[in-house]
Amino acid sequence: MTGMIHKGFLGVAALALVVVAGCSRVSTQEAVQFNDALVASQKRLHGAGVRFGEAAAKAISGGPAEAVMLDRALENAKEEMARARADVRNLAVPKSDSARAFHAAFLQMLDTEEKLLAEELGSITSTLKDPSRPLDAKRRRVTLIVNYLQKVEQDALATVKAAQSEFAKAHGFKLR
Repeated sequence: MTGMIHKGFLGVAALALVVVAGCSRVSTQEAVQFNDALVASQKRLHGAGVRFGEAAAKAISGGPAEAVMLDRALENAKEEMARARADVRNLAVPKSDSARAFHAAFLQMLDTEEKLLAEELGSITSTLKDPSRPLDAKRRRVTLIVNYLQKVEQDALATVKAAQSEFAKAHGFKLR
């Protein structure tokens, strides 16, 4: 009789361990979906940045119509940032340390991007719309701002890419 109880107890304990382990385990599919959701958010932000850059290039020597387009591009970038932040905050984060680290790094990058958007893209917009500033002065000022933006963005993206790489490694999928 004791043999049966002993076996039963170990079987229940083993089953409990499997169930507990299964609850916290993240499937590769879930991990890939999480990764892809963050990548899609980043691509949308990048697209908004490209559209702002195109509008800025036209506005640098353009007139009032180009200035209006630049304002719209800046507003669109702000709206895309708000959507990205909401999407990322509402995203179900897989239950793993690497997923939480990736998510946190991504949110930190969004904080950086949002600050750059408000301050630096706003500065580019006001510089380009300033009728008293000569064209060469506009170009020099915008070049300085863009160089700064690229450096800050590279640093923020490096942190996200490192966290993303660890996340992919931990969950058994390769990044493209």
